[in-house]
Amino acid sequence: MDNTYRRLAIAKYNHLYKRKDGECCYYCGDGIECYDHFPAIMNLLKYSTENYSKFLLVPSCNECNLLLRDHDSENLTKRRIYLKYELNRKYRKLLNCYWDEEELEDFDYRLKQYIEGQMNAREYIEERLSYPKRNPFWWTAL
Repeated sequence: MDNTYRRLAIAKYNHLYKRKDGECCYYCGDGIECYDHFPAIMNLLKYSTENYSKFLLVPSCNECNLLLRDHDSENLTKRRIYLKYELNRKYRKLLNCYWDEEELEDFDYRLKQYIEGQMNAREYIEERLSYPKRNPFWWTAL
């Protein structure tokens, strides 16, 4: 039922959204794979469609788009803050994975490879969580 309603809402209201182009996901800086509806299309009935100048299609990656799916925020900054919370929650175990070189030397090859992969993944997630490194309000200038 939820998916059917979503498809109907997109078919009916998608033309109200203004697409903003960008080089990367607005929320985490990863590659663009889709566009996030702001405000969420499932919550569109809460807004007046007469003033749709602030309805945006925001460049995003699939993970951010799915985590934000029906989240209702009053602005993009609060939406980004909510997403950072969700990413932290999702990856909390990975973000607590710390090993030093001395500890890694004691492990066999396969375990060492696995731990190094986890540490690389942690660095990648930390990079996404620290995005943007520039002015967080750059979107308002567009």
